[in-house]
This record gives sequence, C-alpha cells and structure tokens, in this order.
Amino acid sequence: MLRGLELVAAEVATATYVNTAATRFDQAQKNLAAVGDATNSPLTAEEIARIKTSDAALETARENAVTAEKAVADLSAELKTKQRLHEDAVVAHEADPTDAPKAAAVNTTKQDVDHALLAFNTANDTWTSKQRDYAAKILDVEIKQAALDDAIQKVIAAKGDPSTDPTLTAPRGNLSNAKLALKNAENDYKASSHGILHAWEAAVPDPLWQLFEDFAQAEKTLTDLGAKTAAKISSDLTKAESDYVSAQIAVDERTNVLAQLTAEQKTRAARAAGAVEAGALRRFSALRGDN
Repeated sequence: MLRGLELVAAEVATATYVNTAATRFDQAQKNLAAVGDATNSPLTAEEIARIKTSDAALETARENAVTAEKAVADLSAELKTKQRLHEDAVVAHEADPTDAPKAAAVNTTKQDVDHALLAFNTANDTWTSKQRDYAAKILDVEIKQAALDDAIQKVIAAKGDPSTDPTLTAPRGNLSNAKLALKNAENDYKASSHGILHAWEAAVPDPLWQLFEDFAQAEKTLTDLGAKTAAKISSDLTKAESDYVSAQIAVDERTNVLAQLTAEQKTRAARAAGAVEAGALRRFSALRGDN
C-alpha cells in the first residue's frame, strides 16, 4: 500500500511538472517584473509616513515585534515538522508492525510532537494574550449593553422613567465599568508587540500586500522548479515504479505461500479425519468379531 502511494505521488509529480512547469515559470517571471516596476501601485506620501516612521522608539518596537512574531512562526513550523515525522513513523510501523525500531520511533516522535506543541502553545499564548483580553473586553461591553437595554425595556413596559428609575443604576454602572476596562485593554493591546505589528501591517495598503504575495509566490515557484529537473523527475518515477513492482512481487509471494500452507493444512485435516474414521471402523469391526 505504501509503495503504491509513493508510485501515485511520483506519477502526479511527473504529470504536474510536464503540464504546468512552463506556465508556472512564465507567470513567476511576470510577477517579478510587476514587483520590480517602481510605478506599480505607488504609495502616497501619507502612506509612506505611516509605514516608515522617524520615531526611533517606535521603529525599535516594530523590529522587536517582528522578532517576536517570527519566534512563534518558527515554533509553529517546528511543530508541523514534528507532526509529519510522527505520521511517517506511524505509517512505517503499520507497514511492518514487528519491527521494534519502527515501533520505538512512533513513541519517540510522539514525544517530540508533545514537546513542540507545548513550546508553541506557551509562546503563542504570550504573543496573543493582550489581543485575547481586548477581544474579551469587547464581548463584555456587548453583554453589559444588552443587559442595560433589557432593563430599560422592562422599566418602560412598567410605565417607569428610565432616566430616574433606581433599578437601572446597577446595569449602568456595570456598563460604565466594562467600557473603562475595554479602554484599558485597548491601550494595552496597542502597546503590545502584537498590537504594534498589527497597526504597522494595517498601514500597508492592499495593493502593496498583493505585490508581496506575488513576490513570495514567484520565489516559491522558481525555487520549486529549480529543485527539479526532467532527469530527476524521471529517476524518481522509475525508482517508485521499481519499488512498487518489487513490493507487489513480495506480496504475491507471501500470498502464494499462504495459499500453499492453507491447502496443506486442509489436506492434513482431511487425512486426520480419515484416520479417525478408519480407526473407528476398525474398533467396531473388532468389537463385532469380524476377522
């Protein structure tokens, strides 16, 4: 099964390369040309001022925020790598359950995943803590506002005066406190690395982000195409086919052996049954006195 999947993957890679390589290369060149065109999506003076600050402290804070975000992103990438290695180890073990090193690899890679997950969650919780607190305070204001609105409707329904009714003092106070907490949480978030980076990213207009995306895609395409050659694709496909045929032959041989063993088992069972039946007849004959 595993060799069959590898063969399919090699066939897909070959077909993709043959059918799309030239088109992808041409598109990558067009993207790079657009990115390199200084007149493409020019920034206004105001946009440039928001993106490129003259405030040394803010510039340092932005650089620190980028470093902090990259640390979390690196841990996320490390977690994904560990998860892939664990999945590969599980597949290898399932293909050969009697192999002790492969069984041990499943446990080892699972521990690696657990450690990577803990490291990522810890870093990500710190990175997003102010944002999550800000979001929670926004929700709390909405809840307190809804409670006040409901209380006001009840006063009106009872023919009371919402401007003087004492039952509205508490919900109004709750809403006021929630709004104050929200303002503090908003300030804390804006001052955090996550908030600083978010504000900086928001200052970049969408057309410029699209150029970044085009550049990243072109870079990925060229890197991917550069790592492959017709000879390498052909070699990979040939190897996958050979491995698949060898694995299939081994499976067929095991199947034949199993069939032979099954047939032999049935023959021996028939012989045993015949011997039992013959013995019983002989005993009956002896008891009856036959010569």
